[in-house]
Amino acid sequence: MDQILRLSGERQGIRCTSLPGTDWRAVLGNVYGLEGQSDRGHAEPQINVLDTGELTIADVQMAGLLLAPKQQAGSKADQILIKHIVHGKVMFEQSGKQGCVRAGGLVVVDPAWPFTEQADEQVRMVVMGCPKSALRQRGNPSSLKHWVEADADSPDVQLFLGMSSLLMQYRGAARGTTIARLASQLLDMAGITLLGKEGRYGLKTREAALFRIERYINERLADSTLDAAKIANDVNLSVGYLNHLFREHGTSLMRYVWQQRIQHACALLTNSACGNMSIDEVAWNCGFSSPAHFSRKFKQAYGLSPREMRTSAP
Repeated sequence: MDQILRLSGERQGIRCTSLPGTDWRAVLGNVYGLEGQSDRGHAEPQINVLDTGELTIADVQMAGLLLAPKQQAGSKADQILIKHIVHGKVMFEQSGKQGCVRAGGLVVVDPAWPFTEQADEQVRMVVMGCPKSALRQRGNPSSLKHWVEADADSPDVQLFLGMSSLLMQYRGAARGTTIARLASQLLDMAGITLLGKEGRYGLKTREAALFRIERYINERLADSTLDAAKIANDVNLSVGYLNHLFREHGTSLMRYVWQQRIQHACALLTNSACGNMSIDEVAWNCGFSSPAHFSRKFKQAYGLSPREMRTSAP
């Protein structure tokens, strides 16, 4: 069961592909920055990993295994691990905090701080690796000195766990775009588990605000009425502040909107799966009020007409 599935590609070109099989030690080290000592009296651990490009989810079965961060974990330590114990029990120790987490429990651990994880009996768990940069981008805490057991009775946490289970259940079967969208939503919800019993609130940062605005825009590119006033009203920020945020990145709010529309149109035109869409349909799906306006803007951006772009695609 030692297989890694990865999602790759852009908005319309995402697909699931199989990577070559590898042993469980390589998966632990390469994906999560962990190393393990196994008891030869037990069966070898079995690991399935779904890699969405940002979030990784693993279905793990193991027994007689002691896990700890690798001494040279590198970038793999720059993630928060969320572990849902499905069956069995696991002992955790980190920064002087020690305890046993049983089936149904949910643990959040930061491998930047040394910790040990001991599974003596048969254990099954679902493990999510959440990049700290993605958590900070969403305005959530991204550092924990000791492991935290989240409130598994919380309906929000139960919904989070249900979504992660569905992703693993339908990996390789559901469309890549669907899996990627749900994985992004799981990262949005990860702050709920990070809060746990600590009662901390997410940090309202400029980076988090920009991320929220960009996602709002990208989900509404087909809306031809989308303008600065509507965006500002829906995200509860002023037009001036929005333009200030985008100006720091060398553009403006509406210039960003049109850039995203053009890029989305290019993705549709060069994706063979969208070959049955007419040029007019591409224009309307990207929020252009007329095919003529679309063609003019597209040629300004790429030096080719939409039709020429489609015919030149491999």
